[in-house]
Amino acid sequence: AEIAQPLIEKAPPPSKPTLTVGLGMRTGIAVSINNPQDRTLISLNDGLVDQANLRPFMTGQLTPYFGFFGSFEIGTPKGLGQFAILDAIMQLKVREEFQIWVGQHIAANDRNNMNGPFFGNGWNFAIGVPSYPFDVGARDRGVTLWGLIKGGRLKYHASMVDLQPGQTLKNARYGGRVVLHLLEPEAFYYNSGTYFGKKDVLAVGAVVNYQKGVDVAAPGNPDNDFLGYSVDIFFEKNLGNPGTITLEGGYWDFSNVDPGYIVNQGTVDSGAGVVGPYPGKSFFAAASWLSPNKVGWGQLQPNLRYQMGDYDGSTNLHVIDVGLGYIIDGFNDRWHFNYRRKKGGGPLGMSSPTEDILQLGFQIMM
Repeated sequence: AEIAQPLIEKAPPPSKPTLTVGLGMRTGIAVSINNPQDRTLISLNDGLVDQANLRPFMTGQLTPYFGFFGSFEIGTPKGLGQFAILDAIMQLKVREEFQIWVGQHIAANDRNNMNGPFFGNGWNFAIGVPSYPFDVGARDRGVTLWGLIKGGRLKYHASMVDLQPGQTLKNARYGGRVVLHLLEPEAFYYNSGTYFGKKDVLAVGAVVNYQKGVDVAAPGNPDNDFLGYSVDIFFEKNLGNPGTITLEGGYWDFSNVDPGYIVNQGTVDSGAGVVGPYPGKSFFAAASWLSPNKVGWGQLQPNLRYQMGDYDGSTNLHVIDVGLGYIIDGFNDRWHFNYRRKKGGGPLGMSSPTEDILQLGFQIMM
């Protein structure tokens, strides 16, 4: 949520505090045909894990320069009833070029995580590629300095996160992201997987994260530093009568992650409840087309995505998604039918057999 206007020389007019609340929901049905268990499985699945996924959120404006954002998740990862805090952010905006977010948030990250499942293109979140370390839902605790240069023509994020009891500043994780917009800028903290033809975007981004490991406690323990980087590119163009095309690609290199690295190592949160990273290299490519006119209530959006991962130089992962979206009201009301084929190991925790999955998913936000 963008908060305040840039600082100007004279004092801004008085403003009343505001509060907005909302809710997002993703759910669907999945049929796994040729899975490692060698039997047909039917499950409630929103494209990430078995769940009906609810995300209540609230955003507030305290003054022209201070705001906050909070969001929660119900249904991760074992179904309705499990509750997690996703975002708890205080926001300061001095001017467009200098803004600060403090708290639990998505720090400098790849484009995939900067839009997440609710604002992604297609149905499934791209979990076939590795993720930067995080505590919950790509979030971690700390501070990010970010800003928009020349109205967002260049956007940057500089983060210091993983700040927890038992950990010093030298062991924090430091990250940076820069994005160059060659067409219309994405002039807000995050980005979107598609703009449904309302914005023409050509964005080139790069990310790097580094974390010095904790002191090795005993001789023979493996090194535990983290170093990973990635690049991504996004293009969307409304062609008018021919419709809207969207192209996206990304590359991750986590091959320099030391074998002893553990997320939140040396803190009370080490181990259970945290995810990543997966050493290795990976990439994905995606494309979609949005019909220029509605067919009934909504627009048609066929889409295709391929993910490939080479983990530890020995485990290959391949994931293909072929889908058809029915877009009624952008991200607020959309339906997706998707066929997924995946084979290999890695982040998806798969064994070698091929798995074929049919999915029908629904998302609503209000």
